[in-house]
Amino acid sequence: MQAKFIEHAVIEAAGSIQADGGIRQSELTAGDCVVVGKPGSNQGSLIGGRTRALKLVRAPVLGAPSGVPTLVQVGFNPFINAERAALEQTRKRKLDEALKLRQLLAFLDKNPAKGGGGVRAKAENTLGLLENEATSLEDKLRELEGFLEVAEGACVEVPKRIYGGVRLQIGQKLVQVDDEKPGARFRMVDGQIAVG
Repeated sequence: MQAKFIEHAVIEAAGSIQADGGIRQSELTAGDCVVVGKPGSNQGSLIGGRTRALKLVRAPVLGAPSGVPTLVQVGFNPFINAERAALEQTRKRKLDEALKLRQLLAFLDKNPAKGGGGVRAKAENTLGLLENEATSLEDKLRELEGFLEVAEGACVEVPKRIYGGVRLQIGQKLVQVDDEKPGARFRMVDGQIAVG
């Protein structure tokens, strides 16, 4: 996907997102990379919002002097990460429902007269279904974990300047930029974010 400017947009692309001039306050998700500026140019900026890509985010200027919150994430497939988050949320909901049913069954153990009309049997059946669904979701989450390893060579390139208010995440590691700094390349080395 290519554009001159991207502003206040939500964009998902299986491959790359290219903005010749700049990106402002947008939510970008790319299966490969996000690049700001024309090839060979050091013009363009990425300011505000959240930008996610598997391999690379490159912007000559990242953030703004005013400290606009800007989050850049690389190193994991952003689509799989979103799927994982949704599965975790569903699993948590199933486990919460199962807990409530266990509490109901404990109450019925102490008050057998209240479990008439098939209430107890229905609660036990529903509890069994919820526990099976939670186990199935746990299996799917384990499958996804293999896809969440940091992509080899994943990096954030900022040739000119990076401003305070920027947060960079590579894999599960996060670094907060508090002050204006000259451009740099951020990548994973020995499990930590390295600059240089």
